[in-house]
Amino acid sequence: MSNNILFYVHYNKFNKLSDHVIFQLTAMRPIYQEIYLISNSKLEAFDLKKLSEKGLYDQFLQRENSGYDFSAWSEGIEKYGYDKLATFDNLTIMNDTCFGPFWDFESTFDAFSGKKQVDFWGITNNRAHTVKPENSHSVRLPDHIQSYFVTFKHQVITDPAFKNFFGSVEQLDDVVQVIIRYETA
Repeated sequence: MSNNILFYVHYNKFNKLSDHVIFQLTAMRPIYQEIYLISNSKLEAFDLKKLSEKGLYDQFLQRENSGYDFSAWSEGIEKYGYDKLATFDNLTIMNDTCFGPFWDFESTFDAFSGKKQVDFWGITNNRAHTVKPENSHSVRLPDHIQSYFVTFKHQVITDPAFKNFFGSVEQLDDVVQVIIRYETA
């Protein structure tokens, strides 16, 4: 069995904890020895208590909703510490914009994480397409793994490029710029 950590970003514009988040964390819990919950919206004490009583997170970071998910992951990873991350076989970044899993995800996780030729993997490939950031010209995005679920293996987590990447994330106000600079990087 591998030693895995999940950095899970929550956001709800009404500052509520949605049922699908509880469902998702419950389904993911058996895979992860540690879950670092990051909320970009205010979670009430009773919501945190509900999650805690179910054992659905080990550490929690409440932050402003700025810079989207990559800023949240960057801040969480920085606070957690790269030395501690190096003790894990796999690190997954995930957010609550997806639903599911609708099957036993542990077997899928183990299949991909067990492949020696795979350094990182995700659930969805976003095909190449053109986007237009605010106040800018159109940009052609390449095929890329969507960032709502990406798992990095130990050799990536411990590579200096990983720290350089997450350590250099800037808080951007335009989600298209976030995708251009970080999701397709």
